[in-house]
Amino acid sequence: FLILFNKDKFKIKEKNLTHKNFVLAALSIFLIAIYGGFFGAGFGFFSIVVLVLLGFSFMKSAAMARVIGFFMSLASTIVFIQNNVINYPFALSLGLGYAIGSWIGIGIAIKKGENYIKSLLIIITILTLFRLLGGFFGFKF
Repeated sequence: FLILFNKDKFKIKEKNLTHKNFVLAALSIFLIAIYGGFFGAGFGFFSIVVLVLLGFSFMKSAAMARVIGFFMSLASTIVFIQNNVINYPFALSLGLGYAIGSWIGIGIAIKKGENYIKSLLIIITILTLFRLLGGFFGFKF
């Protein structure tokens, strides 16, 4: 809803980052990273939304979310290794797939631009919503 109906917040033009917004971004990302370390799902999306609302461009927010996500994942991985709860073949295949998909996605994002990525995000979010609602109500998509 934020992306669809609050066009002023999701402009391509960046705002100047104030000290207050920097502190809010750091605190927000810290809390979202704690959530992401436990669950993972949605971390990137939540990070992007927070960073865009605080004045970063959509593309810069996506890039920063990837860097933050890398360090969050690294910290989580260290904790999981210490507790011996990693299925290494599964983890390596997921990591490789994530790396290849990210490489391809970044290339597309740079070539197509911010408006294309925002449109794609809206489409994927709507499809995911339908899939989740379909699963809840017993429909298959």
